[in-house]
Amino acid sequence: MALTLSGACARGEGSYDSDIDIDAFVENPDTGKEIWERFEKFASTIGTSNEVAKYFGMDLHIRFADIKPKKRGWTDGPDDFELEIGNAFIYPQLIFEKGDFFTKAKEKYLPYYDEALRQGRLKEVLKFCNNNLGHIEPYVKRELYFQAFKRLHDASKEFLQALFIYKKIYPITYDKWVKKQIVEILQLPELYREFVTLYEISKLESDELVHKGDKLHNLLNQYIKI
Repeated sequence: MALTLSGACARGEGSYDSDIDIDAFVENPDTGKEIWERFEKFASTIGTSNEVAKYFGMDLHIRFADIKPKKRGWTDGPDDFELEIGNAFIYPQLIFEKGDFFTKAKEKYLPYYDEALRQGRLKEVLKFCNNNLGHIEPYVKRELYFQAFKRLHDASKEFLQALFIYKKIYPITYDKWVKKQIVEILQLPELYREFVTLYEISKLESDELVHKGDKLHNLLNQYIKI
């Protein structure tokens, strides 16, 4: 068993109303259930979130060491496989470990997961990203602008997912801490300046989304070469 502090607080970036996220790694689901029940009793004694800060909360997540990709659909956006690894093993702070259960589990994903799986994952993510980009213009022509924007948004997140896989670096999230990840973790400040403009839309009901999709497609080809 092991306990870790995860989220922004673990990285020293939490604010007064950031959640405190605790991950409990267990081998047995029954152990996880017992820990959860004890946590619920404890959490009920520390007061409501409004007594600390408006959005403050203390959350416990029961985790298992083996993380596997899940099947995804064409309109689901990026899946959580790399996110789960990053937020389970790379960015948290270890609080407690009994035995070496957590340490051995972490070693499976360092410095990155299996290369054959990585290559397959990269091709899959690019397939879904290009599918979303390909749907933008037809939706705009049908005046389905909000769906076209959703496709652009999903494609932009899939672009980040593919970029992290391509660089063999684990992400934190695809729609939060974006500047930190692109500028500091990926060390691509010039990309961040271009990436931001994808969301600078002056008129939704126009061909502007098509041009944004074309720009993202160009960024995809520029930064990910396979």
